[in-house]
Amino acid sequence: MGTVESKRRSVVFQLRSLSGGIGIVVARLATEFERLGVDVGILCEKTPGSSVSVLPSTIDVECTGSTMKARGFLRLLAYLRRRRPDHVITNDRRANVAAISAKRILLSRTAITSVVHDTYSIAMRSKSEDDQRTQIRQYRRFYPYNDRIISVSRGAGEDFAALANIAADRIDVIYNPLPLRSELETPAASSGHRWLTTEETVPVIVGAGRLQREQKNFALLLRAFSLLLKQRKARLIIIGEGKDRARLERLATDLGVQQDVDMPGWQKNAYAFFRESSVYAHCSVHEGFGLAISEALALGTRVVATDCPHGPREILDDGRLGLLVPPGDESAMAAALACALEMPRPDSVLLAEHKRRFDVTSIAHQYLTLLGIEPR
Repeated sequence: MGTVESKRRSVVFQLRSLSGGIGIVVARLATEFERLGVDVGILCEKTPGSSVSVLPSTIDVECTGSTMKARGFLRLLAYLRRRRPDHVITNDRRANVAAISAKRILLSRTAITSVVHDTYSIAMRSKSEDDQRTQIRQYRRFYPYNDRIISVSRGAGEDFAALANIAADRIDVIYNPLPLRSELETPAASSGHRWLTTEETVPVIVGAGRLQREQKNFALLLRAFSLLLKQRKARLIIIGEGKDRARLERLATDLGVQQDVDMPGWQKNAYAFFRESSVYAHCSVHEGFGLAISEALALGTRVVATDCPHGPREILDDGRLGLLVPPGDESAMAAALACALEMPRPDSVLLAEHKRRFDVTSIAHQYLTLLGIEPR
């Protein structure tokens, strides 16, 4: 008599949007989960746009609209009632509140896991006092009902434990994954950028991220770059798009560096920019992880990053793999950029160690082990 094949375990990733860093991480994990034999679905509030990472056609993506509104929440209920996943992994506060509420209404046995993606105590400072109080109240009311909580860095996890009044030992740390090694090790097509594809020897610094005042602090990078230009010739490319583009362009003009700064917008082939640049610069005020730091380093690029809470120090192994500077210090950033331009590229042995540490298959296995799922 033949054995009965065990039911394929199912995981749904729930998040607001598949664009941005969180979307990239979810796409990588979902693709690897499926490769390891898990039935994967993705549920998001916003319709995927052109900046979304490519997903296998076998992974269904459904959009609910805002789950904070009745129509979106009813779509979430219908989806969970129909699909009945073993696990839901939520990736932001709104998704977690909705998933916990839906589980109660449906009397479901679905396990809910929440991922902490930022240093929320700092991230919420841009909100009004009422919004901050609402967020803290939701963290403390809903998050204790999660079956598991994962943080993408040790520091962000400790921060969240204090903010949500949750025991720190309830939070597991699993770092964000790099792309498949084949993507990193196979040379990408050229960036095509005139400063990176010419025979000129002028070094090019690259920064990347959403152009917004609150977190990425590209204004500091521009000021640091203007100080660097007083010492030597260099160029700066900032890839990304956002509401603060005009303000940053005006700042570059006011600093007199506009001829040596380019902001070409969002780039599908960001890896080519990282690989071809002299230094990757990261100036964030806060992070949960700092995915672009990990990617640029894996591509063999020198990295200079602010030692912000939290993530960059953990990725760069306390400064062993890149230079760390105090947040908000443009003079220190300029000095570190000048120093990095004179340094050799990262050692191949250290790079191999970095790639193993953040390997997507290894990270996916850590998730599945925590969820109690045996990969096939």
